[in-house]
Amino acid sequence: MSDDQPELIYTYGESAVSYSPTPKKPGGSQDGEDTKEEADYSDISLPTPPDGGWGWVICAAAFVCMVILDGMMFSFGVFFLDLLDDFGESKGTTAWVGSTLMGTHLIVGKFADLN
Repeated sequence: MSDDQPELIYTYGESAVSYSPTPKKPGGSQDGEDTKEEADYSDISLPTPPDGGWGWVICAAAFVCMVILDGMMFSFGVFFLDLLDDFGESKGTTAWVGSTLMGTHLIVGKFADLN
């Protein structure tokens, strides 16, 4: 490998891609202008992601779950009067529904962070 062609190494997880660009031969121009060398990167292959490419699907699904759960938690006051009518219980007993949802969400979050 010559000094004017740097070797580039990309790593992703345990796999690595190493290549050195091979410049194309500059084509001669008719009017004597200097031409720039262009590197040929056609031999580059990217490594396969360790999750098979499903990482963005999991991220989107987790986002949708969090939007639905947080939407229900933080809008519990909107549903509170309807729940009072439907269950026919006292305000304190009906409030346990929202409190249990919020408490479970916060407590389980601590354990979900453990590796």
